[in-house]
Amino acid sequence: MGRYPSGKILAEGELGVPLAPLPAGIPSELLQRRHDLRAASFRLAAADKRVFAAYRERFPSLRLTASGGSQSEQLGELLDGESLLWSLFAGITAPLFDAGALQSQQQAEQALAASLDQAYQQAVLNSFAEVEQALSKEPLLQSSGQLLDAAARDSELAAGLAFENYQLGLVNYITVLESQRRAFDARSAALSALNQQVQNRLQLYQALGGGLETSLPLRPDSLPDGALPDLETPFPATEETNNG
Repeated sequence: MGRYPSGKILAEGELGVPLAPLPAGIPSELLQRRHDLRAASFRLAAADKRVFAAYRERFPSLRLTASGGSQSEQLGELLDGESLLWSLFAGITAPLFDAGALQSQQQAEQALAASLDQAYQQAVLNSFAEVEQALSKEPLLQSSGQLLDAAARDSELAAGLAFENYQLGLVNYITVLESQRRAFDARSAALSALNQQVQNRLQLYQALGGGLETSLPLRPDSLPDGALPDLETPFPATEETNNG
């Protein structure tokens, strides 16, 4: 915000803990919401369009037939030996005699599309790896957090008993302080475990591209020609996506 923190901001409310258990059957299609995967898929789709455009550039643009289905004058001039040189300079047959430049351009676009395809596949694999890592940590962190929370409660009960014994004259105050220190350390460890659970859940949501809602973005192949995708607003899932 452009200024030094004053240290006077107080956080209100509490974290939504313990965390709700993850539902069974989370669909992998949720990863389609990730902006990095969507960007990679649109780059790949654009590269495919450029390959097709480069392929079409290799052929001359002329009318092959005239009215009634007869041969057009342009086609006749193209195949006429006397006008072939003139046609070449006029640009009608230039795509056929370019010393392989247009073919090389098409090959270059194909190579770029292949590299983008590999990048897209790698991005998909990385996203699944991130989800798998977060999911594998979930039960371990939950079990550890439950054990540490139980240990903290026992330590707090022990600290309370030590204080009662001190009031009865059965122990000295050093014993009370030591019990309180153990209870504090145990509660701190439990809070650290809870923080790890929350951070891991956030990493899972990041890997999934959002929460556990089932709205999915629009796929590149379902966009109309010339339309630009909206990378900010998730689109509702189509019937085909839900069934597939």
